[in-house]
Amino acid sequence: MNGIEQENKTMNGIEQENKTMNGIEQENKTMNRLGISRFLVVLMVLFGLAHGAVAQHVINDTALTFLTTGEGVSTSGGDISLDINGTPQVTLRGGNTFLGLGTTLPSQRMHLYSATTGSTRMRIETLEGYIDLFTNDGHLQVLTNGTSRMIVRGGTGRVGIGTVSPTKMLDVVGDGKFSGDATFGGNATVGDIMSAAVVEIRGTGNDLAESFKVNAEAKKITSGMVVSIDPKNPGEMILSEGSFDRKVAGIISGAGDLHAGIHLGDIRDASEGYHPVALTGRVWCHVDPNSPAITPGDFLTTAALPGHAAKVQDFASAQGAVIGKAMTATNKETGMVLVLVSLQ
Repeated sequence: MNGIEQENKTMNGIEQENKTMNGIEQENKTMNRLGISRFLVVLMVLFGLAHGAVAQHVINDTALTFLTTGEGVSTSGGDISLDINGTPQVTLRGGNTFLGLGTTLPSQRMHLYSATTGSTRMRIETLEGYIDLFTNDGHLQVLTNGTSRMIVRGGTGRVGIGTVSPTKMLDVVGDGKFSGDATFGGNATVGDIMSAAVVEIRGTGNDLAESFKVNAEAKKITSGMVVSIDPKNPGEMILSEGSFDRKVAGIISGAGDLHAGIHLGDIRDASEGYHPVALTGRVWCHVDPNSPAITPGDFLTTAALPGHAAKVQDFASAQGAVIGKAMTATNKETGMVLVLVSLQ
C-alpha cells in the first residue's frame, strides 16, 4: 500500500481517504467497527523488512514516533526506539535486549543516561513510600522518601551512611551493629576529642586472651588448664608444673563455654599447638582434686598436678605465684572453679 492513494474505498472493512501514513493516504478509518481518531494510530507491526530497513509510525504528526530498525520487531538483532520530537527517549536493543533511557546505546540490562551535568534518578515506589537511586557529579546516593540515607563518593569511593560527606572509606553517623565477625586490617579508634568513648562487648566472652604456643602433648591440653612461661622457648608456654610456680602466666580460655571476649593478636589454630591464654577476666579452671576445699574469695596458685590450680595456704610461698581469686566453690561434677584471673 506504500505510495498508493485511496479514497472512499473499502479493503477488508476499512474505509480510507486523504491521510498519509508511511506513504498511504487514509481518512475515516474503521476496522471491524473500531473507530480510530486522526491523532492515534493502532500499533502496526511490520515483519519481513529487508535487513537494515526502517519502519516508522508517527502518532500526532511528528510529536511521537515509534521506530523499528533492522529486522523490525524480531529477535534477530533489530532495535526498537521511541522518539519524542525527533529525540530518542527509549531504546530496546534487539541483539542483547539492553534497555536504554536517554541513550540509544545501552551497555547494561537497564541504562539510564542524562546529557546534562545535573542529576539522574530512578525511583521505586509503593503506597507506603519510595526509594530513589540518585546520581550527581559521579556520586551515588540512596534516598528514602526524599531523605538521603547512603552515598558513595565518585572521586574517592568513600561510603557515607547517615552523612553525605564521608571522611573515611566507611563513615557511619549513628549506631552500628555487627551480628557476625568483623575484621580490621588497620588501627581502630573509638570516640573523638568531643565525646567520651565507651567500648561495650556483649556475649559469652568474659576474658582477655592471647594465643600462645603451648609445648605439651596435645592430648594433655584442654581448656581451663593453667600454663606457665616456657624457659626453653621464649614467647611460648608449657603446662604449669609443681606447686607455687612463679612462672605461671594464665589459664587456657574456653572451658565451660566461657570464650575470650577480647583476643589479642592473631587467632592461631590448636592443631598448630596454639591456645588462647586468659590473662585477665573470668575463666573456668581445673583444680587439683587433692587440694583443700575451695570457697569464693580464696587465692589460687599452681598445684603439684600439671595444669591444675590449688588453694593458697602458705601465702609466703605463694608470692609471685598467685593466679587469681576463686569466684565459686569447686564444681564436684567438673572439678573446676570459676576464677577471676589476676596474676600476683
